[in-house]
Amino acid sequence: EVTITLPESTHYLEETITINVWIDKKKLSIPTGLQATYGDTLADVELPTSEFGEWVSVNDGSTSVGNAGTQRFAIKFIPSNPNYGEVSENVDINVLQQVTSVTPNIPTLTYSESEDYTEQEIKAWFETNSDAAISVVVTKGNDKLIPIKDAGTYTISLSIKGSTNFTDFENVYSVTIKQAEYTGALSVPNNLKATYGDTLADVELSTGWAWASSSD
Repeated sequence: EVTITLPESTHYLEETITINVWIDKKKLSIPTGLQATYGDTLADVELPTSEFGEWVSVNDGSTSVGNAGTQRFAIKFIPSNPNYGEVSENVDINVLQQVTSVTPNIPTLTYSESEDYTEQEIKAWFETNSDAAISVVVTKGNDKLIPIKDAGTYTISLSIKGSTNFTDFENVYSVTIKQAEYTGALSVPNNLKATYGDTLADVELSTGWAWASSSD
């Protein structure tokens, strides 16, 4: 905005006029190739600056960039020279999918006759930033097992199908159910007999018992 005053002369009265001066858009480099990731805000999108001024978002910086894909937003150029007015433009932002991440929180497990672990319980061992559902396949050797119960080591193949805003995810985890300490009634073998020269292997034990050492 510029004010011009024409002085009074013999034939004319003094006159003051105000005119608006705008920047020629043809001389501005409109931002292109703008990128963001799902979950970002406009404050996360870097807009160019120059010696002549800077581009800023028309919307508040806390505004979400929206879903993955091409999103259009208004920006404006603020000249560094106060004698020039602002220029507005609409630009496209390429919003990328957010990379899916998974954090496992697998508990320490010990065999219990009254406890098994269902598909829903196994899924709950994993936290993800994705809005898509978790799928799990549990195997032990060549067998697919859900729920799991017995002591041993199991392989969990976890997958999350990509959605509009999140990428695909696949990974393999391991979970072990430890053996429990036996607390039932025990009949400890007694009256064991052997002959000089025998080894422990020659000493007959009751069913279910075995020598902890096979040494002589």
